[in-house]
Amino acid sequence: MTTNATLPPRRSGEQPVLEAVNLKINFPVGGGLGKNQVVHALDAASVALTPGKITAVVGESGSGKTTLARLFARMYQPTSGTILLDEVPVDSKKLGRDYNRAVQMVFQDPFGSLNSMKTVRHHLQRPLLIHGHAKRGQAVEQRIHELLEKVKLTPTIDFIDKMPHQLSGGQRQRVSIARALAVEPRVLLADEPISMLDVSMRLDILNLLIELRDVDQLAILYITHDIASARYLADDIHVMYAGQIVESGSAQEVINGPRHPYTRELIGAVPDPDKLRENNLRSSHAERPAPGEPPNLITPPSGCRFTPRCPFATAACSEAFPSATEIGDRHQVACYWVANQKSSSCPDPV
Repeated sequence: MTTNATLPPRRSGEQPVLEAVNLKINFPVGGGLGKNQVVHALDAASVALTPGKITAVVGESGSGKTTLARLFARMYQPTSGTILLDEVPVDSKKLGRDYNRAVQMVFQDPFGSLNSMKTVRHHLQRPLLIHGHAKRGQAVEQRIHELLEKVKLTPTIDFIDKMPHQLSGGQRQRVSIARALAVEPRVLLADEPISMLDVSMRLDILNLLIELRDVDQLAILYITHDIASARYLADDIHVMYAGQIVESGSAQEVINGPRHPYTRELIGAVPDPDKLRENNLRSSHAERPAPGEPPNLITPPSGCRFTPRCPFATAACSEAFPSATEIGDRHQVACYWVANQKSSSCPDPV
């Protein structure tokens, strides 16, 4: 049984606050011989963000993860596809503060996303005033202290007048999160928020995101190349390769039972001393993708873009990107090999 690949997995009764349906974007290559060429950065990606859930998009660098987040933030205009806010298509001509208030983004580099010449007070005061969440004076000051407490920068008086360079990387990222929370968003787009932090600080930021999910019921999109952090943090995981979402489902299903050849390779690359012997005994050369690099997205392979490296590829894989095959509770895989296994009831090779 196959399903439409444009439908992201969700639990019964879930109502997404923000949703991408078949998003596609091409970036023109500027100047020279490539002036008529485009980079096919994202191809028919569908992701639903639900209140009180953290959805992770994982994949290697250049797979299109950040592009997806920036499309949600409306920093780019999609070539095709639809973004829905409360199931209503977002019209770029009617965008305003309502959408910006509902959807906020936390960037990978906290130092680069903050004005190095302004204090913490300025960074938090500005969105409060622009979006009308507090009037000038004591109300603004009180709200700033509340935001700093929320992101665990206490005592707040020690941080409110500091400049970004006077803060650690983790503290700067907390200020960035507080700034996003100042407008009382419903969706938080976190683009690799821990990748530039010291290892000792990463768990604290992940736990903060978990608290925001549980207490404030935020819908959070977590962009990462680190599948271990996605396993710790996320409720759902989408695996992306070269702009295509190849596997989606609950974090437990995807991590513990990966089915797409790329997902298997991605998870297999994570060091796990406890399973090293088991993996060595079970692995075989035929199951591993052929050596190589991700494709050139100016001239990507037709069909499934993993085809040139996939040990199970057939002629059908190069003809069209497969629709998603349901293999479990909300667990979907876009792969002809998996679909054939399911239809023929063949055991999964090990």
